[in-house]
Amino acid sequence: MKNLPLLFLAIIVSTTIFAQNVNIPDANFKAALVGNSAINTNMDTEIQTSEATAFTGGMNAGSLAIADLTGIEAFTALTSLDCGGNSLTSLTISTNTALTYLYCGYNSLTSLDVSTNMALTSLDCGYNSLTSLTISANTALISLYCNTNSLTSLNVKNGNNVNFVGFNATDNPNLTCVLVDDTAYMNVNWASAVDAGASYNDVSCTVGIKEQDFLSNVAISPNPTKSTFVLAVTSSRNTVLNMNLTNSLGQVVLSHQSNLNIGLNEVNFDIQNQPSGIYFMSINYENNHFIKKIMKQ
Repeated sequence: MKNLPLLFLAIIVSTTIFAQNVNIPDANFKAALVGNSAINTNMDTEIQTSEATAFTGGMNAGSLAIADLTGIEAFTALTSLDCGGNSLTSLTISTNTALTYLYCGYNSLTSLDVSTNMALTSLDCGYNSLTSLTISANTALISLYCNTNSLTSLNVKNGNNVNFVGFNATDNPNLTCVLVDDTAYMNVNWASAVDAGASYNDVSCTVGIKEQDFLSNVAISPNPTKSTFVLAVTSSRNTVLNMNLTNSLGQVVLSHQSNLNIGLNEVNFDIQNQPSGIYFMSINYENNHFIKKIMKQ
């Protein structure tokens, strides 16, 4: 009976120690952390919560066949994370508020929330399956690579576009509009950072969807063009289109008004006298508005 207090004490100590260990279910991720002496400072077989919270450096967990990054949330002072080239389908970094750099490219992510990571200056999430991305809360961000995803919605209106040093949102074929700080600035400096079918808007990107209210199959061809192109649109009712073609400096180089009839309509344009570059067709009708991008060779 004299040994019972010691037994209870041992159980309590054991439970306390276990509770202090970070839950890391993925064996490959755990092996990487346990083998890192800068993180696993006592070099045992577990990562203690105290070790995780004390770590202020960068973590390289790239290309390690990791499928689950559970446990990363304990590293609240982590400043840099490379988890690219794995098999991740989800990534939760809401508690990693000290992150300034995140590379999570070449995974299978379908969503990514960085709204609490306001220290981020660089984000590379290319080659995933993201359908939407918003960095409006990331006011320090100056580098964004979100190319080769499945984006239909992209908001980069973070008040810091003028300081961008890197930006690529190409190879997102279903992305037609990108919300930005200043349309003219992005057209001049980052025109090639989006696909030909996408355009910048500093007011709203929801207006572009309205073209499908009664307009459909809106297309420009050929695009790129060397001289002429055709704007084709199918309308379910009679209406009037007002169109302005602007260059990358925001200068209107051509204006045209066209009456649309029910059915397929084609409007011809000739820009052979315009210099090569990127142009934007602003199309207005019945208080609706959308933009198409055209490349002149």
